[in-house]
Amino acid sequence: MSDRATRPIGDVDRVLVVGDTDRLEDVAVSLTRALDAATLIRERSADDALARLETIQPGVDCLVCDVGTETGAETETETSDTGSEVGLERLTRLSTALPETPILAVLGDTDDRGRGQSNRRDRRDDAARVLEVGATDVLRGDESPAVVAARVRNAAGSGRGDRSRSEPAAEANRTESLLAHTTAVVGSLAPDGTIDEISPAVERRFGHTPDELEGRPLSRFVHSEDRSRLTAAIADVSSGPVGTTSEIPVRLRQTDGAWVHARLTVVNRLGDPAVDALVLTITRDRVSSTKATAEGDVAAALDRLERAVFSVGPDDDLRNWNDAATSLFAAAPEHGVVVWAMLHEAIRNELEVRAGEARAADEPVAVRVDNPSTEGHLEVTVVPTDEAITVFADPVVPSDKGTVGADVLKRDREERDLLESIVDALEDGILVLEEDRVRFANATVARLADGDQIVGQSIDDLFDAELAAAVIERAASTVVRWMDPLSGTLTVGDRRPAVEVFVAPLPAAERTLCVVRDRRRSPESALRMLDGTIAEVWAAPSHPAIRESVLRAVLDWTAADAAGWYALEGDRLEPLALETAGEHGDADRRAIEPDEELRSSLADRAIGDVTEEPALVPALTRTGIRAERVLTVSLGEAGLVVVAGPDPLGVERVERTALSALASGATLASERLESNRDLQTCLRARTRAETAADRERRVRAVERALLSANTLETLDDRLCEGLLAIEGGDAGATDSEDAGRGDSRSLEAAWVGRLDDRTGTVDPVASAGTATDELDVESFPVDADASDPASRVAAVGGGPVVVDLERVVSDEDGASPAAEDTDAEFDPAREEADVARWHRSLRERGLRWAVGVPVEHDGVRYGTLTAYAADPAAVDDEVRRRLRHLATVAGYAVGSLRRAIPRDDVTELEVAVTDGGPLTAVTSELDRRLDLSAVVPRPNGSATVYGVLSDVDADALERIVDRVDGVTAARGPGLGDAGDVGETATGGPAGAAGEGGHDDGSGRDDEANRVGVELRLSTRPVTDAVAAHGGRLRAVVPDGDRARLLLEVPTTVSVRSVVERLEREYSGVELLARRERDRPRQSWQPLETRVQAQLSDRQRRTLEAAYYGGFFEWPREQTGEDVAAALGVSQPTFSRHLRSAQRNLLSLLFEDRFDDGRT
Repeated sequence: MSDRATRPIGDVDRVLVVGDTDRLEDVAVSLTRALDAATLIRERSADDALARLETIQPGVDCLVCDVGTETGAETETETSDTGSEVGLERLTRLSTALPETPILAVLGDTDDRGRGQSNRRDRRDDAARVLEVGATDVLRGDESPAVVAARVRNAAGSGRGDRSRSEPAAEANRTESLLAHTTAVVGSLAPDGTIDEISPAVERRFGHTPDELEGRPLSRFVHSEDRSRLTAAIADVSSGPVGTTSEIPVRLRQTDGAWVHARLTVVNRLGDPAVDALVLTITRDRVSSTKATAEGDVAAALDRLERAVFSVGPDDDLRNWNDAATSLFAAAPEHGVVVWAMLHEAIRNELEVRAGEARAADEPVAVRVDNPSTEGHLEVTVVPTDEAITVFADPVVPSDKGTVGADVLKRDREERDLLESIVDALEDGILVLEEDRVRFANATVARLADGDQIVGQSIDDLFDAELAAAVIERAASTVVRWMDPLSGTLTVGDRRPAVEVFVAPLPAAERTLCVVRDRRRSPESALRMLDGTIAEVWAAPSHPAIRESVLRAVLDWTAADAAGWYALEGDRLEPLALETAGEHGDADRRAIEPDEELRSSLADRAIGDVTEEPALVPALTRTGIRAERVLTVSLGEAGLVVVAGPDPLGVERVERTALSALASGATLASERLESNRDLQTCLRARTRAETAADRERRVRAVERALLSANTLETLDDRLCEGLLAIEGGDAGATDSEDAGRGDSRSLEAAWVGRLDDRTGTVDPVASAGTATDELDVESFPVDADASDPASRVAAVGGGPVVVDLERVVSDEDGASPAAEDTDAEFDPAREEADVARWHRSLRERGLRWAVGVPVEHDGVRYGTLTAYAADPAAVDDEVRRRLRHLATVAGYAVGSLRRAIPRDDVTELEVAVTDGGPLTAVTSELDRRLDLSAVVPRPNGSATVYGVLSDVDADALERIVDRVDGVTAARGPGLGDAGDVGETATGGPAGAAGEGGHDDGSGRDDEANRVGVELRLSTRPVTDAVAAHGGRLRAVVPDGDRARLLLEVPTTVSVRSVVERLEREYSGVELLARRERDRPRQSWQPLETRVQAQLSDRQRRTLEAAYYGGFFEWPREQTGEDVAAALGVSQPTFSRHLRSAQRNLLSLLFEDRFDDGRT
């Protein structure tokens, strides 16, 4: 059982061997090979053994006792120094004296071939009687040393375990002993069908040891056609209540490969705490007519027949046979076993075919076959019945041969059969040549020739011309034997393998012995295969090439039918490559679903492990590969190679070693390929990163150049030239040969256009690149539907916009407008013709692609940037991103220059809005004009607005807060609880007198009662949209159901862009008026002069004392009282002078630089 205490045979302490016969001596020799000499104790009789045991403490682990049979044909006795002693009596004495010590009884040889059926039955009875007397297990005298050592190891382990168990385990020992000694096959199953435990009787019945079965699925030993029925039955029993029972007739595979009919009884004991398993009982399925149940008249009648007779059931299972029929079987016949596997090979196929014909025709079929036991023939008659067929075989003896001649022929035939079987068992091929023709060939040569006819062929038809000539030359040589082999190709069969031939002339005249060896089976050939294949996979450029090389080598090396490379993905083996041979060329590349045992074992396998996988045979059959034997070769994380072919597959020790080495080499080649690819990927990534970094450095350089420009003209030139420096043909040149040559994947021309709001055009102001030499277009129309990208981005912004000039030119040529002769400043037809001519010029220079982006910043559009290239790769996403970025930087720089350059003229705009946010809502609610002084943004996205209103009180301010969305607070001097925010109109904040006496169209003069107010808004006001264009909101005037915004913007700013910005953010926007106005500037004075003029002497001294005294540091170094004491004034006086000085200085910063009274 699986929980038996066991140890390696080298650790067995004491084994006592009792007896003195030849077969016991053979057993002792086998044990001596496996055990240390000190652990083996020899005694001749039971008396000597019992006396010796009194001197050994704590005893021995097991006994090996020779037993003389009493019921067989021969009664065996043994003679010792103590006198005559019968084997069974000795066994009885020993088992009675040592009830806890395992005893292995040694009986006669297992070879029953040629014996009568009654003798075999006697031997089975002997084994049963020995076990009943007290033996633990039975050994035959001719068992192999490995079997003897294994049996002794199990018995010794059991004995040692018995001595180590405590009293509370006595009941468990008894149960295990019952299972160990029962002749029935009993075991337990897990709910999934895995064998947990099984009794040792399974080895006597089916040849499998418990260790081979335990822990494995029962279905692995069941015929593939019966597995589904078995699995369903186990599932039904497992899901049923305790006591649910099911009987399943199946075919079980014995260790010799034969299938026997058996009946499995499965009982649900999962709910039984003492068992907690499915109880399994296996019995041989004996039909009612079998010989085992017909010991009486039927058996006697069959044995009395001189002719050979046997019967076969509907499942080809052997039912009855007589003693005369045993000569037809290659192995001892057994009930329930498929009969065709047991017959002699010479008659097996013929009888199986004739049996099928008899069943199909339902009438007897006669055939003559070779007699496997003599030189003659057999007349065989196959007679079908309702449930079985009966086979009769009669020898055919020639009339000129007497009884003595037949015996001689039989003996000669047996000797020849023996010699042929020995020769056929050799791994090397054997050929006997008579002159130049094959006289004899063994089975190995037939396998190499794929079953083609060998005997009788000429040597020239068997080997390639060069090899055949060399063999004939050596056959005629006087050298008795050539040691070095000849190499060539076997030219018969489908595979035509490479072979090595050793030639030795025979003493018989004109006869030569040739030893033919498959070159794949030699270590030298393995090295050649590995050397060539490893070199091939090492140079393979891809993973598919590696797989193809490996699979072709495996297919040729193993003579397999198919070889596949699979990767374990989830619960499936997905095929990555498949190579097939012969009729398997149409196999499907379908995934294989291995069982859970295989999936779990794959993770534990080392690279190169070669494993038998019979469970994969059905899965491969479903893909069109009819395999009898399947091997897997582990490739680690790269997957595994599955090799499928006939049984036996040409994969033994040398081949397994070669496959393991090949797998290791293929894995290393795959890892090397991955490493090389990773290295190339890293190198390419580094090159891209270096190129990108170099471009970014050039972009940063252009950015600095744009931001440092002090004029618009300089900025425009730097933008064009900088763009071509980044994206032009010389930008990526790495040597003098490439420099200046240009690249079709680069930008080759660019120009900058300024947006003219008065004419609605884009006027080119700067360009770069040779193609722009012919740029004679004075202006491009601002049109969202135009063909040129500059016109489109000027109209709608956004972008970049890319156009195909070839298509544009084609469309323009199909509808070219006629230009009119006019003196107008802007003629659309003429400009459209100029643009079309410009596009044709670009196409003639090979430029096909144009990309345009707006030059804008913060919603203010100043102009456009347009570039041209011959290849679409030059205007890909990365290039467009850089164009847009540089255009944005240029827009920022343009806005900064326009704000920094002093200008005497402004554009006054009057814009009507229906909903302009909180400020327009305040003026509508109060029906008062609001003059703005300042707007201070706050961190949370809100803002504080300072302005002047006419004729308002505290109630009006409260009404604003209550009724206007977006106004969170409103304060005014003397009206709010936050203190003074401003003073009267003559002393308002930052000159907040506004447009004193200005007629705002409201029909009233509010100069007499103007009040400074503070409005806190939860959102940014409309002033932000105006300031983004460098403008300023002067006032908001109510006008019925809408309001008028009074704006000032620089004359360089596009009025269109200002209005479009307002339209995007507010509703009901309408431009009412536009006026150009010059305004006088203040005379310029140095800052120090203006500060001196703004401060009194006392204010200046107060600031100096506070500054140098650390009053403005954090934390303060001196308080206000300290500074006041240093000045010799009181603290309130110090505070008053300090506040006045600070106010005067801040007025220099915030008061308008114009002297026209505007804030």
